[in-house]
Amino acid sequence: MNEEDDDERNHHRSLGLIGKIVILWLDQQSERDFMSARRLGGREATEIILGILRKAKAPLTTREIEEETQKLLVSCPDNTPVFLNRLRIQGVVEGRLSREKRGWIWWVKK
Repeated sequence: MNEEDDDERNHHRSLGLIGKIVILWLDQQSERDFMSARRLGGREATEIILGILRKAKAPLTTREIEEETQKLLVSCPDNTPVFLNRLRIQGVVEGRLSREKRGWIWWVKK
């Protein structure tokens, strides 16, 4: 054993219960952050959105697209509705308000 090990052990003893709880919480947060969605750049997000829409047999709702991106552990540069609307304005995807789905639906021209 060396002095560094002794210093670390003494440091942990001096933390007390609250300090140990905080360290445990921080460890859990870093694990959760590791598993959380990776924020994509615009070009990569566009390709992933287009891939999701091309695989779909019918137009998808904003929520369905968000669910698909969450499965891939990625997220759009902005929030998903804003990003999808930008793509619509640019002519990359098609979208409209759907009364049946009670929200926006999105698709790509075939």
